Amino acid sequence: MDTSRNDYLGEFIIDETVNNIIIDGAYPNGWTFARYKTGFPLVAEIKGAPEYADYRTVPFYNLLYVVRKVFTEHGFTVDGSFFDSPDLDKLFVFNNFAIERYDYPFTFDVNTQITPANHMPPMSIVEFLVALQNTFNLKIIFRAGFKVFINFKEETISTTAIKDVTNKIDLYFESAQRHESFYGGQALRWKWDTNDSYHNDRVKEIKDLDIIAEVNTFADIAALGLGAPTVTQFIYVAAENYYYNWNATLSIWEPYSENQLDYEEGQMTTEFAPMLSPLCQHYAYDVPSGFILSKDKCATKMLGSYWCGAKELVTHPFELHIFFAQKLTAGAYTDMPFSFSHNYDTNGVKRVAISLSWLAIDGLLNKFWKKWLLMLKNSFELQAKAHFNITDIASLQESDILRIAQNNYLLKKQTLTLPHQRGNKCEHGEVISCQIPSLPCQDFCHV
Repeated sequence: MDTSRNDYLGEFIIDETVNNIIIDGAYPNGWTFARYKTGFPLVAEIKGAPEYADYRTVPFYNLLYVVRKVFTEHGFTVDGSFFDSPDLDKLFVFNNFAIERYDYPFTFDVNTQITPANHMPPMSIVEFLVALQNTFNLKIIFRAGFKVFINFKEETISTTAIKDVTNKIDLYFESAQRHESFYGGQALRWKWDTNDSYHNDRVKEIKDLDIIAEVNTFADIAALGLGAPTVTQFIYVAAENYYYNWNATLSIWEPYSENQLDYEEGQMTTEFAPMLSPLCQHYAYDVPSGFILSKDKCATKMLGSYWCGAKELVTHPFELHIFFAQKLTAGAYTDMPFSFSHNYDTNGVKRVAISLSWLAIDGLLNKFWKKWLLMLKNSFELQAKAHFNITDIASLQESDILRIAQNNYLLKKQTLTLPHQRGNKCEHGEVISCQIPSLPCQDFCHV
């Protein structure tokens, strides 16, 4: 082990110790997935060798597949715009459960099955769905006939389907108040896995840093012509969603922190904090260049779960992470898998349209949240009495936009009176602000 390398932290280098992708022209497409041969980190060990007892395989389930199964296995059909994105179909759910079950002499795997529950985080279905809602700003709608639709909330803002209910609403509202975020601000936060210490190494506070430049790719730093950078200076590399810091000892720019901080505005009284986080991108020492560079994969630093040689199950906890995974479709290493959380490669080529970061240009804030948060901030929450018959009530959906006089409303909650009383009460819809230009109205209010 080369302890003089600038990525040595007093521990083993994982790429040289356990199974991984090995580039070798002797294999089809020039690569294989195997355990490294001891002492030869570029050579794949053969199956059955003594070292092979360390070989572990962890399967990852496709996120959209899991969401569909959550509903179809309970008798529902599920559809909606959430399933229409080819990019979101490249998302996978992380776990740490290896499937091998070795028999004597502990180098031959006798397992022939995968148990899906072993590869899902220990959380309820409700917690899982709420985590996705608060990540992608989703609306889950249940309808008659065991049908479920999962749509993006921001689509509601630009809809042209409006129900005019002016003649059924008492125009003297029972209450009206600003949305709490108008005064208190908003926040989008990750729930980082306390079992994974890798994000502590890679996600750091940057608000007080001296960021002297922003470039598209790492190679563009050279074109800045910086005469004498200092150790207190940082550069943001957009293609990697990473901040680089000057290493004066080695006279090189090194990756310092992934841009995975929370979105925070004002006092942050309105907070959306999904119980999940993306995997961080893996950076490691690159021998030919002498730099620490992106390795085209995601990484964690946690204990795994597996069947040991004594045929006992060893488990360690993990929480909900998501990440993108694809395989190369052209070039020297066709079909070789790679994983990522940011949507560009190091050369600035876009892989998908969405970055699993709140704050990146193509991040979740800009893609799914920005218009919605602006609507909330400029909205009023109103409570009014409605006079609906049974047919009206049955046709109402929380995704409906209701027009009352010249204003448009989103239904947030409805409370019904007893049948012998007059009227039904509609409470708290959320205002859609007049500042959103796609709306054909003067004001938009929550009812």
